[in-house]
Amino acid sequence: PLPLPRESAPPMPWSVKETWLGLLLMVAVIGGMVVLSAMLPEEGLWRPFLLVLLEPMLLLPVAIILGRRRISWKHLGFRRFSGDGMAVGCGLMTLVYPLVILHNFILVGLGVETQGDSLTSLYEELGTPAAFLAAGILLAPIVEEVFFRGFLFPGLRQRFGWVKAMLISSAIFAGFHLQLAAFIPTFLLGCVLAFVWQRTDSLWPGVILHFTINAAALCAAAAMIQFGWV
Repeated sequence: PLPLPRESAPPMPWSVKETWLGLLLMVAVIGGMVVLSAMLPEEGLWRPFLLVLLEPMLLLPVAIILGRRRISWKHLGFRRFSGDGMAVGCGLMTLVYPLVILHNFILVGLGVETQGDSLTSLYEELGTPAAFLAAGILLAPIVEEVFFRGFLFPGLRQRFGWVKAMLISSAIFAGFHLQLAAFIPTFLLGCVLAFVWQRTDSLWPGVILHFTINAAALCAAAAMIQFGWV
């Protein structure tokens, strides 16, 4: 049987109110980037540059909340972890991915664009996928884990408990990707990563899992374009 994480957890040094404030700041950052993208010309390297810049900008709300209170970033989960926690994460992913594959088959049957279709279309549109690969493989696993699992999830946990906080933070994580077709797979991924954070008290297992998943998906999409399979 899968061992559940502890029910109780020590309070975080930032409040639930500050957690929601950080989320609002994140939305403001994304909105500002979208407006800036619309104002800039489509030609050139502007759009790839913004794609790379968007990920580290998500650290700005966390830096503001923690900085004004002089809270150490170690509270986000930058600590050592046990191997069994990593094993639990890998085991959960083997259960989730069949559901993701089934979800994609249903979308294909309904004639709905899948997340893979969106990735290949974006690659072709950008013309310089190296920037997208760098943002998706190198930056996203660290930045998104810091914000959604290190900051948002434990902040909400203080009010709602770890299960509801896992569901809420995972729904926000899925909505952040702005792809309706990818909402369910991304939500399930967020639940797995939050569960692993809760069980290990460490950010690193989630970063490793996130890196592996992104690298596999993005490299597969790049290979499909390179060899003309799409």
